[in-house]
Amino acid sequence: MMYEMITSKFSKKFWGILLSLLLAIGMGGGYLLNSTNAYAVDVGTNPTPKVDIAVNVPADYPGTFEDFKDDMTNALKKQGMNPDDFRITSTMTSIDTTNLDGWYVYDHYYSQASYNNLRTSDGQSLSAEQKKRQPFRQADTSYDQSGKTKEEVSIKEALVDKKYG
Repeated sequence: MMYEMITSKFSKKFWGILLSLLLAIGMGGGYLLNSTNAYAVDVGTNPTPKVDIAVNVPADYPGTFEDFKDDMTNALKKQGMNPDDFRITSTMTSIDTTNLDGWYVYDHYYSQASYNNLRTSDGQSLSAEQKKRQPFRQADTSYDQSGKTKEEVSIKEALVDKKYG
């Protein structure tokens, strides 16, 4: 009996209309219900400061980052910007290479001789531990600049020589 009630034409139309109305209200019910209320959505606060300026000191600038920052701050103040509304940070990075423990440098060498000629920054040969961390890897020199293998190039040259030579 329940199945007959659910499958009757009337109940199908009723459920179709009800679900359509619920979907319409859920998707844009404010317009359908003629709602004039505004709803606030919290998307977070504005960043403080309002303007974040990341700079790197130009190579030809005679001073330090702090000098550059002071000059830029004064220039922005002269243009009417409040110093509380901006922040100037440096993008400069530095890598300390005095201790290379844990560094793994992957490279490929054209020959065993070029690998054996590697030197540390103080001119010493690589230690056994450094060679363990950075082993010799032969570069693949079987391709020329066009991307063809040297074998393909030499076969083509041989055929050209045979045909025209």
